[in-house]
Amino acid sequence: NLAYLMGDEGKKVLCVDTDPQGNLTYALSGGNTITDNTYNGKALYDMFDGFRYTKTRDYIVETEYENVDMIPASTQTPRINKRILDLIDDAQNYNEGDPRKLTNKADFLYYFLNQVRNDYDYIIIDTPPMASVADALTVLKNADASIFVVRSGMAKKELVKESVEKLKRTGKPLLGMVLNGVDTSAHGSYYYKDYGYYYGNYDPDAQKKRKK
Repeated sequence: NLAYLMGDEGKKVLCVDTDPQGNLTYALSGGNTITDNTYNGKALYDMFDGFRYTKTRDYIVETEYENVDMIPASTQTPRINKRILDLIDDAQNYNEGDPRKLTNKADFLYYFLNQVRNDYDYIIIDTPPMASVADALTVLKNADASIFVVRSGMAKKELVKESVEKLKRTGKPLLGMVLNGVDTSAHGSYYYKDYGYYYGNYDPDAQKKRKK
């Protein structure tokens, strides 16, 4: 939704799906799951795998939404962390100063995104769920900021608090939290709707009258 809204405002957006579940890929492709094998050979894993010669633009695909592109996930995405360890060894063969002399996953991702960062207004990196928050923190190393997404009714409060504290300790701005999957028909949803109504139609005089 965030990428769609940005694109609808005329901003160029690149979404990168690093989540092995491939939910972002599914949402932006119009329903292609990673098990469809639609993106096998041309997804994030493949871009990393051939880092000596691959170019980022070769792995960017258009989405269902205007101004929004993505680097998709595939069935190979769960293998990225293991493959990166081998690639890091290979990368040490390059001379100091060579941009391919990379030392960790965050550096690999930054190396590729840096090639196209001037082509987009925003680059959104979708990371694995909170259970893999360490991996998300690694990705955040070279990010400008983070947005924490929580699914309503699925995440335990203590885990959410712990994850937020870890994100804050990175020193990168935490722009906010998004609560998705909210059941608006459940008890209490009236207050969400009521707040939205007054937020969009704020009238100080009307508020004073209500208080009386």
